Amino acid sequence: MMEEKLGFDPTAHLNLLWYDDDANGNDQADLRFAYMDAITRLYSECFTKQLGDWCRAHGVLYTGHVIEDMGSHCHMFRSAGHYFRSTMWQDMSGVDVVLQQIMPGMEHYFHTASAEGLADGEFFHYVLAKLGASMAHLNPLMKGRAMCEVFGAYGWGLDTPMMKYLADGMLVRGINHFVPHAFSTKFPDPEYPPHFSAEGHNPSYEGFSRLISYLNRASHLLYDAKHIANAAVLYNAEGEWASRTREAMTMQPIVTRLYDAHIDYDIIPMDMLANARVEGGKLTLAAETFDCLILPHADHLPRELQEILLRLHEAGLPVWFFGGLPENAIFSGVEMSPDSLIPTMRQRGMTDVTVEGDFPCLRIYHAVRNGQDIYMFFNENMSCAAETVVHLPSRGVFARVDLLGDGYTADETADGRVSLSLAPNESLILIFGECEGLAPTYTLPAGEEISPAFRLSLAKHTALDEYEEIGKFSEFFNVTGRGAYPHFSGKMKYEFAFNLKKDGGRVFLDLGRVGQNATLSLNGKPLGIRISAPYLFEITDALADGENLAEVVVANTLAQGVTDYYSQLLPLAPSGLLGGMCLIHL
Repeated sequence: MMEEKLGFDPTAHLNLLWYDDDANGNDQADLRFAYMDAITRLYSECFTKQLGDWCRAHGVLYTGHVIEDMGSHCHMFRSAGHYFRSTMWQDMSGVDVVLQQIMPGMEHYFHTASAEGLADGEFFHYVLAKLGASMAHLNPLMKGRAMCEVFGAYGWGLDTPMMKYLADGMLVRGINHFVPHAFSTKFPDPEYPPHFSAEGHNPSYEGFSRLISYLNRASHLLYDAKHIANAAVLYNAEGEWASRTREAMTMQPIVTRLYDAHIDYDIIPMDMLANARVEGGKLTLAAETFDCLILPHADHLPRELQEILLRLHEAGLPVWFFGGLPENAIFSGVEMSPDSLIPTMRQRGMTDVTVEGDFPCLRIYHAVRNGQDIYMFFNENMSCAAETVVHLPSRGVFARVDLLGDGYTADETADGRVSLSLAPNESLILIFGECEGLAPTYTLPAGEEISPAFRLSLAKHTALDEYEEIGKFSEFFNVTGRGAYPHFSGKMKYEFAFNLKKDGGRVFLDLGRVGQNATLSLNGKPLGIRISAPYLFEITDALADGENLAEVVVANTLAQGVTDYYSQLLPLAPSGLLGGMCLIHL
């Protein structure tokens, strides 16, 4: 296969696969590309295609993932050499998020991971999920199905707010099928926790169940819709193969700039570009269209790839060489500097949703199903709220859908301006179209902070139905803090009363800061569960005129009570009600 591509017998030159030869740079690039091109095609045909053909012949959907971590998706050492070729015959694309690879606030840092060495935050936050989502968008065989194995080997310290962060981070990047990892048939099991139910010992399992219900509904809502993106980013495998050792650029410098500027993208490999066409100056592939094609810098690019790029360029597509042209360029393409990329795209109208103010961690996904625009917004910042106005290309009535908080209201925009107010780690979905039967959108005013005296009882993870009262208190505190119960894992029951005169208006109770999920009952009426901020409940229908008796049960994780290796690498969240409780009148 190499000889057919190169035109000569490569046997005497195989040393160039490992050792640089400055005098024969082009020959070396051709040889390295020929080798990796051959072996990844063989892997695809002889392994993945055979599995896919067998599964489809037997009525089974085929999915899975290769090792993608930190660029290994385009190398043979731990992976299959080419993410797209190694998964192209599946019915559903796949990636995995395990081993603390994604951590809040670590987008632009290398951080220590429990796997080994250092984890590249930009790869895991900006590339990993997009590999799977792009494959699902562009491969008709997959029908938009993108899977993620998630939560594995984070440790018992992975609480429900952090699980929500991971889940929403995948949803907003285009993942719509999930495989939670892992359920174990024994407890305790030291291998790769969390194990979710833990044979009935996990105090936060109710919160996990709520999260999975939310994931099912959100995935169903976002699945089987056309993804809207402005930028196509060339998959960098062929450039890495052809370039000299460590000389090729990864995709990260491009996609981090795009995503933090709220410009969405898909990652496209050379094989798919070969079938792309240009219509009205836009790249068209499968059901997707893009305003431009951006290439990570490589000192050499295969000639057959450059011929595809030249065809697209001559057809009117903006083809931009980010960071400079390759040494063996066959045409004078447009060089794009790092500082010019975003201003150029904005100046040329290559944007979809724009955001007022500086909110780089506000993540946005736009899709269209049956003519209806659907937008997901996720505030990935875990410490600061996103209070802003977004400008959408959509007009008319729309529903604000809070699937996790069961909130559904109707709204309208005549000019595309929509106000957003998202707490840290909060998400929201907008659906344009008929909103009959939904109440109008409302804005809650500031609340009146309360700090009632309360009775606190604890139920250990070993007996979650057996509460023991530990006392009466006048101030909220961290139950697992120093001087309290640092080794407690279980449920914390708070019983307190407050007085309120009913005036016919709506009333809400915000529990404030909570660690980590909380259920509320008021005057004996269950009002549901919240697993992440805002811990907000409408209590109107359960209110009594005068004294009201509330019961809040807060659950933490097993990390404090059951030691595991992975949790030592996580900052453990505080436990219980922590203050900031408010009554809000509307």
